[in-house]
Amino acid sequence: MYGRNIALDIGDKRTLVFVDLSKNYRSKNKESNDYLDIIELQEEADELSSFSIQEEKIRDIFESAISKKPENKWKLELDMGGGKIRIFTVEPFPDENGVTFKIKYA
Repeated sequence: MYGRNIALDIGDKRTLVFVDLSKNYRSKNKESNDYLDIIELQEEADELSSFSIQEEKIRDIFESAISKKPENKWKLELDMGGGKIRIFTVEPFPDENGVTFKIKYA
């Protein structure tokens, strides 16, 4: 899947990561893997255990955000298209390829 408009908002008590995945939903080819993956994510979002952004360029940005506010609670907001937006409580784990967010369920 393709994500765009990745945004990071660091507040006093929480850090929010926003990822726009809606381009996958708007695909003209309804049989493409990206379209099928976003539909599956919409249907099974409650079962999501992690979400990765595989982009080395942003790893340093996330590591900096973690070090600036290590006590912050992290939220991940995914715009999946079709009016479906989900917000997850997450814990970020930067690695050599980018960052992985482990989903935390209460």
